[in-house]
Amino acid sequence: RQILDMLTAPVASMTAWPGLVQEPRPLWLSTESLFKLKPQKVRSAHSVPEAGSYAWLFREAVVAACRTLSSGVTVNALNQMDGGCGDGAPDMGTGNTHRDMALAILSRIDDVPFDDASETLIFLAEEAEASWRGIVSGIYMLAFTAAGQRLRELGQKEPAVDGWAQAGRAALSSVQRYGGAQEGDRTLVDAWLPAVIALEKHSSSGCETALEKAVKAARKGARATQQMLAKKGRAQYAPANEQARWQDP
Repeated sequence: RQILDMLTAPVASMTAWPGLVQEPRPLWLSTESLFKLKPQKVRSAHSVPEAGSYAWLFREAVVAACRTLSSGVTVNALNQMDGGCGDGAPDMGTGNTHRDMALAILSRIDDVPFDDASETLIFLAEEAEASWRGIVSGIYMLAFTAAGQRLRELGQKEPAVDGWAQAGRAALSSVQRYGGAQEGDRTLVDAWLPAVIALEKHSSSGCETALEKAVKAARKGARATQQMLAKKGRAQYAPANEQARWQDP
């Protein structure tokens, strides 16, 4: 009881939240209310989508992305970049956190509602908030929530390129709003923004062309971070010569 009282005691706003652009609205919970919180929503398992359907392709894309993120090559590469100019903690490197995130998604892949893109993104946001670790969990939670809400507003369960471009823009805006990162700060924004712009620009060119252009733009933006000095995150405290050795992970 004493521990719960301390955990729920009021604290000064803005404390230990660098980069926060608006003051949070406090929500004080009594120790009694902690025991009345609703449990996390339990979702029923979904059947595997029919081969060739939109939901099936969506599922295949997510599975492929997760397998890439959890592969040894990817994990080691991200950890190496992060160790040189970022976190450097052996168990909390970017590679490890993304591997764990990917494996968590794969472990619940049959629970993901791929028949509705907006609900899929909201599901991933809930997973990020509930079980992923590291600062990246907050970033993905904000991004997936904003993207999912935008698709809900559009009423698109199977969005075309334009819908995904709008979702990507909403996700990026949310992360920038709460994190404060701008283009040129040596963050994920430097890869993300060019990708969103490419999707918007080529939305009428077909899915394959638009995706190819977005990937190319993201890779170019990521490589460019090697020439930048970090203005956000732990990397800003790394020596300039160390930052110059790696692109931002």
